[in-house]
Amino acid sequence: MDDDIPSDQTKLYFVRVKGAGAAVGLFWSDWNGLDLLIPRHIDPGVCEAAEIWPLAGVVFLEGPVLHHGVVANEGPHRCMLTGGLAQTLFDDGGGEFATPIGFMPLHNPPNLPALFSVMTNEELLAQWNEVLNPLVLTESEAVLKQEIQRRGLPI
Repeated sequence: MDDDIPSDQTKLYFVRVKGAGAAVGLFWSDWNGLDLLIPRHIDPGVCEAAEIWPLAGVVFLEGPVLHHGVVANEGPHRCMLTGGLAQTLFDDGGGEFATPIGFMPLHNPPNLPALFSVMTNEELLAQWNEVLNPLVLTESEAVLKQEIQRRGLPI
């Protein structure tokens, strides 16, 4: 393995919607793998994540089962919260013995209009074909639709 290439090891992350604090999930992944685990109907651009450090190794009631699953099946995993951990996360680390949890934006939003403006018509339409529900669009899907309409392409 090349020592000059930085490695991003898998860690435990809690992902939530910025501002609202609504939980998206608890994921065992590397930072770049979080996008793959977030449900399709949630825009990763509105999410923030915090690395979770288990206290005394206790995070889950079924910790050995989780560990066995992670070892047996490499790659990102979705996890379920226990009641105590969920309360700590929703309190934003503000409990009696807790320390604040440091959340970071999952993405620095790209300039979508500029990104879509350099795409070919075929590339734009291929992206549009990936939209699951054209009646309920994420922010990025809405910008994509605007660019397609600006070019007069059929949707």
